[in-house]
Amino acid sequence: MRDRKDQRAAENQAEPKQDSGVSRRTVIFGAGALSILAFAGVDALTALPAAAGPWGGYLNGQIPTSVLTPIGGTLLRNDAAVAMGAMMQAHAAALGSALRLTEGYRDLAGQRAAYAQYGPDRAAYPGTSPHGWALAMDFGGSAYTQGTASWNWLRQNSQNYGWWWAGGSFRTIEPWHWEFDGRNTASPTPPPAVTIEEEEDMYIRNAATGVIAVFGADYRSGSSGPTGYHQFLNQEEYGNWRSLLLTYNSEIDRVGLDPRGKKFVPPANLFDVMGVDANGWNVAKSLYGLA
Repeated sequence: MRDRKDQRAAENQAEPKQDSGVSRRTVIFGAGALSILAFAGVDALTALPAAAGPWGGYLNGQIPTSVLTPIGGTLLRNDAAVAMGAMMQAHAAALGSALRLTEGYRDLAGQRAAYAQYGPDRAAYPGTSPHGWALAMDFGGSAYTQGTASWNWLRQNSQNYGWWWAGGSFRTIEPWHWEFDGRNTASPTPPPAVTIEEEEDMYIRNAATGVIAVFGADYRSGSSGPTGYHQFLNQEEYGNWRSLLLTYNSEIDRVGLDPRGKKFVPPANLFDVMGVDANGWNVAKSLYGLA
């Protein structure tokens, strides 16, 4: 019978393509990385047994996805996902970039396909892979390659979150492959305060003049205009701005970051924006230091 190291040496996954890295928008989002604690609704990293291997009475690769926790486009057991979310947040705070997750849970059909493609030297026999327990993660982006800043950060810090570089024990080294065993798991750092955009941005239509503006501390109309609001010139400019907000929010969902960082999206139709009389308009301007 093979020992644990030999068993790990047979572990594989379908080798992911080399990823070119995260987008500029993802880098900007990095500091607000998802706190999976809030997403999963748990208070500690011990929601499920930490030991790797069978859990919950399920069979390897046959775990209902409804009992797994989504994170970054993948699925993991709840405690592994909580720890991964905390680690993603710490990585973003340290390096200003988001970790790219490629594959967590792999079902039995997926493992059979990997075994058929790569054989026993590079793939775990179906029904034995840590991916099948939702306790393994393959990274993409810069963490895919050994020696990069992201990879080095993971190597130095992952065990604080119960993750370790299992790919280093394989016969064919896999820099991208990490596994969760729950050991040395540190309590995650509370997520940084995130501004609730709806409380800052206010869209108002001057019912008397038809002028529509977004009020907020960081807005201005033109490069030399006063800060505090931006006045939209026409429906097209307003629509383009709204499309940008929708894209921004979609990227937060795609990357798996804290949804509290999303921006409020105003109504599609200009005339559905809250209308105020001249007095209300002046009050708004006064509140934002424009009067």
